Amino acid sequence: MVEQPKRQVAFYTPNKLYRGKIDIQNGDMRTLDLLNSSAIYWKNPKNKSFTDSIMLYDAIVELQGNIKLSEFDMLQLRMADIIFFSDSLGTTGSATEKIRAEVLSKKSSEKESRVKIITRMRGDAFYMIVGTFFGLFRNKSQQRFLPIMKPKVREIVRTGADWQKKEIEVSNSFIGLSTVHIEACSMDYE
Repeated sequence: MVEQPKRQVAFYTPNKLYRGKIDIQNGDMRTLDLLNSSAIYWKNPKNKSFTDSIMLYDAIVELQGNIKLSEFDMLQLRMADIIFFSDSLGTTGSATEKIRAEVLSKKSSEKESRVKIITRMRGDAFYMIVGTFFGLFRNKSQQRFLPIMKPKVREIVRTGADWQKKEIEVSNSFIGLSTVHIEACSMDYE
C-alpha cells in the first residue's frame, strides 16, 4: 500500500513554534494552496475534533528561545492561532502548474512590491515582517494566508517595562502570513 504523502511545516504562534508533518493530497500541491482551501485536507477525517484545525504528525512544540516544550505523535493546531508558517519545500508545483502561473501572472500584470507588515499583538508579542509580494494585494488578502517571499521576520516581545527584538530564522525563502493577524501594512511598488 502506498503511504499518504506528508510535508514538514513550521507554524509560528506568539512565543511558540510548532513543527510537524501535515497530510497533503499530492506532492505537487503547494502548502499555501492547501491552507487557503475551503476544506483542509485530512487523510483520516474521523480524527478531526475542531472544524478550524490542521493535524500535525510527529509534532515538536518549542517555546521562545528554542526551549523544547513537548513532542506529540499527533496534535491538532487551531488555524486561528497561526501567525505565519514556513514549509520544507525548495520548489513546488508541476511544470504545467508553473507555466499556468506564469501566464496568469503576465495576464493580470502582477507587479512585485516590497511589503512591510506589523501583526496584531497576541499576548505580549507581535511581529514585524518585511518581504516581497507578487500580485494584487487586495485580492490575495481575502484568503487565509498571504504569500511573502524573501521574508525577514522580527518578533517583538514585551518583558515587563522593556521590549525585546528577536530575529526569527525562517527555514525557507517563503512564509504564508495569516491575513487576520495583519494590523498595518506598507507597500512599495517596484
